[in-house]
Amino acid sequence: MAQEPSNYQEPPNYQEFLKTLTWLEKLGDSFTGLDNRLDYLNRLLSTVIVPAIVKPEDKKYIPLIPYRKLDLDISQERDNMEFPYTGNLIYVKNPQNITGAVTIKMEDATNDELDLLTVRRIRGPFTKFYISNTAGTGILEIVIGGHYAFEIFPLEAYNIPEAAVEYVLNTYNIYSGNSNSDQTLFSRTIPNGKVGILDSIELDTDNYDIAQFTIIVKDVTILNGEKIPTSFTKEFPSLHLEAKKSISVKVRSDGATTIKAWCDLSYKEVG
Repeated sequence: MAQEPSNYQEPPNYQEFLKTLTWLEKLGDSFTGLDNRLDYLNRLLSTVIVPAIVKPEDKKYIPLIPYRKLDLDISQERDNMEFPYTGNLIYVKNPQNITGAVTIKMEDATNDELDLLTVRRIRGPFTKFYISNTAGTGILEIVIGGHYAFEIFPLEAYNIPEAAVEYVLNTYNIYSGNSNSDQTLFSRTIPNGKVGILDSIELDTDNYDIAQFTIIVKDVTILNGEKIPTSFTKEFPSLHLEAKKSISVKVRSDGATTIKAWCDLSYKEVG
């Protein structure tokens, strides 16, 4: 084939490609045109495939981040400031140290706002969020759970007198029935003058397809009407609960199927 000039441009189609050949090249291929078509195909493949090849040294690897910490200076007023962070959890660490109003909107600035000083935990996938706040005082500490399954449960220690008495409660209970409304397996509000210490909650049932469990600890919902695939244990290593905080474990059926459900806690109170 003829050599390509330095200013050669790729023909847009096969017919245009034929125009670039000499009469001798066309004569040599006049029976089938196969060589010309193969040449044209090779040119197209070179155009399409070669630019898509990326050398290993050119690749940029972005590490998966399990969480990030965001410190917000509340003295700076914000109006729907966008934070383009992808994650599955937002946890507010210190709302009690903030004066002023702080709200958040998930995913879209037109969505309803949530009060970050009362809603301390938001779970679910998101790609961005928007924060607004009036000018106040304090640094609001927010932890953002990233690409992995990530959960925070704060360990809050309270002063327990050395002479405190330890109280062991009966935490085992069984429910049998078919009610489709929540039935209490365990409920406890820590009385004044005592501190609750929770280590774990165990759940089980004779019908994993029907039983739906709810667990709420210190106003935080751990399970919300959820089924468990097998015997379930939620660990809370020495979680301290101050007076007036509560633990609630409930279960329900579908209104027709009789189930049995069991609950047991590793829990005690001191004071």
